[in-house]
Amino acid sequence: MNPEIIQLKNSEVAVYQKGQGETSILFIHGNSLNGLMFQKQFNSHLSDKFKLIALDLPGHGNSSKAANPKDTYSLYGYGEVLKDLIAELNLANYYLVGHSLGGHIILDVSEDLDEAMGGVVVFGTPPLASPADMANAFHPNSVLSLAFQEQLADDEAKKLVGEYVMGASPEEMIQALLNTDPNSRAYVGTSIGKGEIKDEVEIVKNLMKPILMIHGEEDALVNTDYINEIAIPKLWKKRVQVIANSGHSPHWEQPEEFNNLVSTFISETGNESSPT
Repeated sequence: MNPEIIQLKNSEVAVYQKGQGETSILFIHGNSLNGLMFQKQFNSHLSDKFKLIALDLPGHGNSSKAANPKDTYSLYGYGEVLKDLIAELNLANYYLVGHSLGGHIILDVSEDLDEAMGGVVVFGTPPLASPADMANAFHPNSVLSLAFQEQLADDEAKKLVGEYVMGASPEEMIQALLNTDPNSRAYVGTSIGKGEIKDEVEIVKNLMKPILMIHGEEDALVNTDYINEIAIPKLWKKRVQVIANSGHSPHWEQPEEFNNLVSTFISETGNESSPT
């Protein structure tokens, strides 16, 4: 996966693209990761049916560091980057897929997107009404604090990745964490802690487009019982899709099942999500 560097309004971001389908899938990675985390989607049958796009958020991967980190390194700031990229690529029929923090970015910006968006896929992403919900949305896990710690030692990065991927610490993820602008973790954590997050519970309640929610059965971070209590009228199949033998990163741990879910979701919802 080789990136193209695209200049947006306030950011220079690395973008990966593959496939020529009429429907695009735009992938947004999690906290301190990068677009390469979707290589198992790019190197799959998905690229035969869809145009696949992934980006490195500012401060991540091959993208430049934020010129104004306080504003950019937040759900709002990342959402603005996402909207700018969608406009720059002139996407006409697309789905958004977000992992963990990437899913929260999607939820927070979904109300601002036009009819060209067909639907959303989020995983590792419990919708939050406010920061207070984090106590119930996430399992008690001391390692989670590392995701918002500015500086990470090698062993801390390995420890955090060990919670991202069940029973493993892929070197690609460790290097992604260590290469991320440390300011991004600190500012994102501060921003969320200050309540700079939309009411995502209300957003999914009123979402007009179909949504696929995926959960790794062994996710050590996210509490699926919390998600199951939220009213989500447009939830695909009326339930969260649980992938066995996977943790917080089912797209990496069980890519075949993950990819099949995404492909089927898009195929089955394409007509209902098209603009009328």
